[in-house]
Amino acid sequence: MKSRIVFLGAFVIALLLSYPTHAVSQSSQFGSLTGVVSGSDGTPLPAVNVLVVGTSIGASADINGNYFIRDISSGIHKISFSYVGYDTKTLEVRIKPGVIKKLNVTLQATGVKGKEVVVTAQRAGQEAAINEQINAVNIKNVVAADRLQQNPDLNATEAIGRLPGISLIRSGGVGVGIVICGMDPSYSIVTLDGMMPLSPLKLTRRSLSEA
Repeated sequence: MKSRIVFLGAFVIALLLSYPTHAVSQSSQFGSLTGVVSGSDGTPLPAVNVLVVGTSIGASADINGNYFIRDISSGIHKISFSYVGYDTKTLEVRIKPGVIKKLNVTLQATGVKGKEVVVTAQRAGQEAAINEQINAVNIKNVVAADRLQQNPDLNATEAIGRLPGISLIRSGGVGVGIVICGMDPSYSIVTLDGMMPLSPLKLTRRSLSEA
């Protein structure tokens, strides 16, 4: 019985002595990487993504641009630094066992690339309409056709109602007639390409002789 206890005690002691040695040998195969990431003006960049290329090991820089990556296997590794609005930078670094390697990085700002955007304008049409209005011998309001097409109007009456001094006569919520400067509609006339269309309200224009 005594021999068994002695043997068991020796086995436990041997196991305890071998464990730290094994742990130390394992930890001596890895190193760490730390540093600060900043912009070209020296401003620290927070939340920069730092990654050991080819592995899932990485870290994110804190609010002061500091990063720290542990448990990197010894040897030469490529480290990638990426941040939105800045060029991605990849550097080679040698990691030594049990050593904390310091690597400060500066990233250069760049524009965010996107798809082509086409911007159109109505300047030409509006310019011609304004010139026609200015050079008219009588009082005239001119709106370019392309400008009218951009408005979500249900009909021509709604479109004309956008001009100054014009109010609409509505039926069922839809413009069906116009009032110019508050005058009775019978004193107004609307022509389309020189022709007077039928009015939905059957309003007639009084001639001057009848007025």
